[in-house]
Parts: sequence; structure tokens; C-alpha cells
Amino acid sequence: MSGAIYLKVAAFIGPIYPVFFITTAVFQAVKKPLYSLYLSILRLTAFPFLSLWYVINIRGGNYDDIFYTIMATNWAMGIAVLIFIGYFLNNVFKQNKPLFSY
Repeated sequence: MSGAIYLKVAAFIGPIYPVFFITTAVFQAVKKPLYSLYLSILRLTAFPFLSLWYVINIRGGNYDDIFYTIMATNWAMGIAVLIFIGYFLNNVFKQNKPLFSY
């Protein structure tokens, strides 16, 4: 039964993954891959650990709540990354120095 619930929740997680792939490629293209590294560490370790700890220990969540928490953390980080990449690109293109050197 838990597998069926996971697959239903995973269907809602899937659409946010391209945001992470595209922003990682953008950071690499403008030669700032450390931003991608830091955001990935937050998305894959720190943020899920803290949110799962809260849901399980403080809220008394059950097994199925783990799936919903992972979905919520991925969507929250996806929205945060979209906001961050907007500000980042705005600042990059306002500068007068070249992005690429040959």
C-alpha cells in the first residue's frame, strides 16, 4: 500500500525536477558551479533532514507523511531556486564584464 502512495506522490514531484537540471546548467554556463553545489546540498540533505525531523518528531507524522514531506521540500526548493536564479541572472547581465572568455 505504501508503494502505491509513493508513486502517486512521486508523480507530483516529477514536474519540479527540470527546474533543478536547467538551473544547474545555467550556473555551469556562467562559470558559477558552486551555487549549484550549495543549492543541491540544501535540497538533498539539509532541508529534507530538518523538515523530516520536524514532521516525525514534533508533529508525530506517520510513514506516509515522509513522502508528502519530500514532495513539499522539493517544491519549496524549486520555487526558491526559481526566485534565486531570477535575481542571479539579473545581476549577472547588469555587469559590464564578459561572461565567456575564449
